[in-house]
Amino acid sequence: MEGTGCYGAGLTRFLVDQGEWVVEIDRPTRPRGRHGAKSDVSDGLDAVRAGREALGRDHLTTPRQRGHREALRVLHTTRAAIVQAGADARRQLKGLVVTAPEPLRDRLRGRPWRQQVGACAALVAAPSDPVEHRATVRVLALTAQRVLAARQDAKQLEAELRQLVMAWPRPCWPSRASAPSAPPSC
Repeated sequence: MEGTGCYGAGLTRFLVDQGEWVVEIDRPTRPRGRHGAKSDVSDGLDAVRAGREALGRDHLTTPRQRGHREALRVLHTTRAAIVQAGADARRQLKGLVVTAPEPLRDRLRGRPWRQQVGACAALVAAPSDPVEHRATVRVLALTAQRVLAARQDAKQLEAELRQLVMAWPRPCWPSRASAPSAPPSC
């Protein structure tokens, strides 16, 4: 099966739960049609190519284990996306501060970064303020809140990752000094 860890994960899990033998096959290389298009006819050919490739291999790969490994993967990829979103929000906030109306920019200028984020998150515009000022205050506050939320979420996921790694089932390897050349059978 191709894609046992992605689109085929549900089918793979179902087949394994039913006692079927599942092997993982890489996407076969196939010639593209005109203009690089894929045709529906090639799906059947892909299946034949994958079957032939599986039969021709000396060593077949089983799908990755779920459980701890999958938990680690989803926590790590989500944390990485949150860290990236937080960095994007910080850059956006910096640009908003630089282009803010002068009186607002003066209130925020010269502060350390974390104080500036906190000050932006706490901003509230008065109804009598000019429209540009009100809009800028609103987006500064929202963007700063996104920065703070991303930071908090990343910290929480990092703590969960640490717990998961510490709870990871340990292999039955002896100490490094007395490790044999072949792994022990546990």
